[in-house]
Amino acid sequence: MKNSTALLLAAGGLALIYGSRVATGVNTVNFVLNGVDLSDITNIKLQFLVQNVSNATGVLNSLSGNITVNGNDLGNISDFNPVTIPPNSQQPINISLRPDLISLPQTIAALIQQNGSGNNDLNFEVTGNANVNGIVLPFDLTKTINV
Repeated sequence: MKNSTALLLAAGGLALIYGSRVATGVNTVNFVLNGVDLSDITNIKLQFLVQNVSNATGVLNSLSGNITVNGNDLGNISDFNPVTIPPNSQQPINISLRPDLISLPQTIAALIQQNGSGNNDLNFEVTGNANVNGIVLPFDLTKTINV
């Protein structure tokens, strides 16, 4: 076997090993909408847990998405600060919500009307995308809070 052929095979093997570790890290990352802080209506905070159940370190490079409450647009979230998630662990990420000023009055009116009907549940849904280890992953998270 020629040296160039052996070198090419070795490089291909290393690329396969590295690629499988990245893919394993991506396939085993889970996002959880852990909480919603409504104590300050002008600065709503969301807490996500990013869980990594693989044996490889994962890096959440960025995420962005939109949030609704009871089906009404509430705003946008984003975080562009990389977070390292060690193997077999989880990391909390706190993100502030930027309200959608165009639809916010309609959303507030709908929530007031709903509250008058005796239904005190707030059903949050966050949909978006996250860049984990350089691969973009969609997410769709829900959380219900009784107020």
